[in-house]
Amino acid sequence: MESLSSPSDQPAGSISINIREVLFGDEPLEKVASYTQGLEGNHPWALFSDASQRLTAGDMTGATTALVKILQMKGLEVRIYLQA
Repeated sequence: MESLSSPSDQPAGSISINIREVLFGDEPLEKVASYTQGLEGNHPWALFSDASQRLTAGDMTGATTALVKILQMKGLEVRIYLQA
């Protein structure tokens, strides 16, 4: 049986690392925030962008509020909730 290795054991760009990013919602906030592509309002990607901008500006409360709004949305993919 093949043993499971930790992410640090995998070469950068490996399929395991890429799948891990999609499944476990552990992409950097800045990367997720870049998915907005002109979306505004209460769309989850726009809220990730808002959270990232607020965090950069030092507004931890505002960033947290934006992420909590995502958690309160109904019907999103599980990976989006995990990312928030």
